[in-house]
Amino acid sequence: MPQVLFSHVSKSYTAQARPDTLLDINFHVNQGESLAIVGPSGCGKTTLLRMLAGIESVTKGEISIAGKVVNNLAPAKRGLEMVFQSQSLYPHMTVQQNLSFGLLNKRLKRAEIQHRVKWAAKLLDIERFLTLYPHELAKGERQRVAIARALAPQTPLVLFDEPFEHLSGEIRSHLRLELIRIQRQLGTTMIMVTHDHEDAMGFADRMALLSQLDASSHTNLEQIGPPLELYHHPRNIKVASFVGKPKMSFFQAKLTDKANPTSTIALSNGETLSVSADTRHGEEGEYVTLGLRAEHIELASSAAAGQIHGQVIGIERFGSDTFVYLEYQGEQIAFRCDPHQNLPSSSQLALKVSPQVCYLFNHQGVAYPRTVEHLYT
Repeated sequence: MPQVLFSHVSKSYTAQARPDTLLDINFHVNQGESLAIVGPSGCGKTTLLRMLAGIESVTKGEISIAGKVVNNLAPAKRGLEMVFQSQSLYPHMTVQQNLSFGLLNKRLKRAEIQHRVKWAAKLLDIERFLTLYPHELAKGERQRVAIARALAPQTPLVLFDEPFEHLSGEIRSHLRLELIRIQRQLGTTMIMVTHDHEDAMGFADRMALLSQLDASSHTNLEQIGPPLELYHHPRNIKVASFVGKPKMSFFQAKLTDKANPTSTIALSNGETLSVSADTRHGEEGEYVTLGLRAEHIELASSAAAGQIHGQVIGIERFGSDTFVYLEYQGEQIAFRCDPHQNLPSSSQLALKVSPQVCYLFNHQGVAYPRTVEHLYT
């Protein structure tokens, strides 16, 4: 039985017949699973989490926890804890008192409270902070306290709303790894909301990507699955453009030869490319979008068909990885190159693109089926 189930869940803040925030959300979260809900600002991901927690009401549909519909159940009776983006620690209480407060409300015996506080403090490595107040701690330390407070009640479900939002660099990465370790160790079901795809891909067993509603939307939920599934097999442009860094590069084109397993497209400058996509349900002459990931593009050693030419506009060097940005057809294209490669700024480059690495989307932004899936599994 799933630990959490969203069944045709919608949310509206107005009296309109059509929900304006969340529409027809359907997915489940298994017991012991870690799930990340991701998407751009305003797509409703925090609202969805708050509905699960009981802080927001459900307009339509049902939310179930452990097989029980909880739409009208008070937050305290849902068997979950939540870590808020703002940490929400009580400034007048010590760390130990902050950890104890929720347990006191559960009417646990003093010995059991002391045991759980020590357990949670050890788990998050904050034992040395127990006598300190929140203002005496750094941001990362305060977030550790907030996570420990949520874990101390030992509920089977813990929710996280942007838990790393105010943390930077090494602290953010370290705490994310700690949370992964704790989740694996405890087997607790954890659901995290984040706008950062790196946090989501690093933390979660699966990702659910939401988008903002528009007039043609049937649901906010664009795709749910393992992180690498969304990365390598995006259902549409919204998913492809959100997951990955650098972002996928996109170019407008026309479908000139629909076929299976290889189709032909013409770019706006007349250059033609072969793409390993099944476009038999498309229409020749229709506008399509070509998508390319940075790691799938190579420098061309000699002139040949299937090349893209552009001018270097910027280079990012990250030690083992170097990303080069070119301007092509008024758009920006990124590719990964040898970090030892000497590429002068403003130089003209020819890039090699093989059919197997191209993504193709129809005029509605839906991905055409790929015919070389084995390369990415």
